[in-house]
Amino acid sequence: LRKRSKIGGKGQYSMRTHNINNVLVLNSGSSSLKFVILDMESQLNLVRGSVSKIGEPSAALLKIDGKQNSNITANNHSQAFDAILPVLNDYKFDVIGHRVVHGGEKYSTAVLVDSDVIKDLEQLNKLAPLHNPPNISGIKTTRLLYPNLPNVAVFDTAFHSTIPKEAYLYGLPLELYQRHGIRRYGFHGLSHYFVYQEMVKHCEHTNQEVPSKVVSIHLGNGCSATAILNGKVIDTSMGFTPLEGLLMGTRSGDIDPSIIFYLLENGYTQNQIINILQKQSGVLGISGQSNDIKEITDKYNTSERAKLSIDIYAYRIKKYIGAYTAALGGVSAVIFTGGVGQNSSLIRELVCSNMNSFGIRIDSGMNTKFEGGIKIVSSDKCKVFVVETNEELVIARKCVELIEK
Repeated sequence: LRKRSKIGGKGQYSMRTHNINNVLVLNSGSSSLKFVILDMESQLNLVRGSVSKIGEPSAALLKIDGKQNSNITANNHSQAFDAILPVLNDYKFDVIGHRVVHGGEKYSTAVLVDSDVIKDLEQLNKLAPLHNPPNISGIKTTRLLYPNLPNVAVFDTAFHSTIPKEAYLYGLPLELYQRHGIRRYGFHGLSHYFVYQEMVKHCEHTNQEVPSKVVSIHLGNGCSATAILNGKVIDTSMGFTPLEGLLMGTRSGDIDPSIIFYLLENGYTQNQIINILQKQSGVLGISGQSNDIKEITDKYNTSERAKLSIDIYAYRIKKYIGAYTAALGGVSAVIFTGGVGQNSSLIRELVCSNMNSFGIRIDSGMNTKFEGGIKIVSSDKCKVFVVETNEELVIARKCVELIEK
């Protein structure tokens, strides 16, 4: 890593004189490094890029603004940072925001990173072993490269910090929560927060009543549903880990825990079972073809297994909407977001079919191709929104709020 020169002192900055114009947002995943630099006046991207397949046998891929620039060597995240540095050096930015998957119970809001925060985050590695370590690696790297710039951690679990005990505790001995922190944490919080806020702004701008009982559904390769009452989360489908809840691209979602014991008794190893539940299940496992929802929905009318996988996928979402309607005491809005939620009119149609008793009715004429932003696709008392998510913008805004506070 090439350390950038300091501008003065010991690499510290003044909170009082730190004006935020541009924000670098980093999402350092287990085998990828994604970045975007945002102009906070226009709130538009100046540049975005990614390095994928980090540490894999094949060459890593560097993409800038959606174009594959080159195959590179990136055996670790440090080498990945070296690959994107020439791009970053062409831009000025004033703060670096990091997506951190797990903030535990301690961090329910964005925080300015120092050595104590890093120690706290490292203690959470056991709760998110695939995600938090690379998140922390990204923080450490940018603190070294840009010692004069503030680093801010923004947590995917934070929006869910309002979930009450009756919803976040499992039916296990309470000592397991007290000793080991075993509870529902929830994920995709940045996305659920963003689309909820966009819905509120849309309603206020169009002089409509803001829905108070909302079910937000994020559908991508990972999927989750969240119940929001008057702006606060009261329940969410992902739990102690992102494995619980809805059927996903390769993840099983909810299962009977005894299945795990049964597989162990029949000769499967722990690692094999983990691999089955995390990487071989969901739409991929049922369809036997792919975890790409678009590819499978395209075969909905021609492949029996593809249809079965999508029907199960949609049914699970429908069931959670029903459960959360009970928890909320009604439902006044449903939000679809994420790559699948935004782009698949078939999924939205299947999920919302036969839900007239809830006031949920999809308008086929409105439930067409989504062009971005926000759109209403319903024709009954419960509004069904399609909202384009933007987790990077949430992170950038949280950085500005924290630094300028």
